[in-house]
Amino acid sequence: LPPLARLYVVRLAAAHGSLPKALVDSWPARVREAAKRHEESMQQLHLLRLVHRVPAAGSGQEQLRLHEAFGAAMLDSLGQG
Repeated sequence: LPPLARLYVVRLAAAHGSLPKALVDSWPARVREAAKRHEESMQQLHLLRLVHRVPAAGSGQEQLRLHEAFGAAMLDSLGQG
């Protein structure tokens, strides 16, 4: 995974659930290169099926969630599970 995608995996794992897509999309700096790396990292995570969209639960906002088993294993390996 690209370094930015690895950072996103840790952030999503630490959330212990889904996060609003708008929040995740706000993570990169407001410069073109950062936005490009963000999109590339998110594409990679989706292609590997590590991140998936989940239906909005009442809020109407699209949510993103890290693959549960992968997230749990990541937190265990970091000693935070």
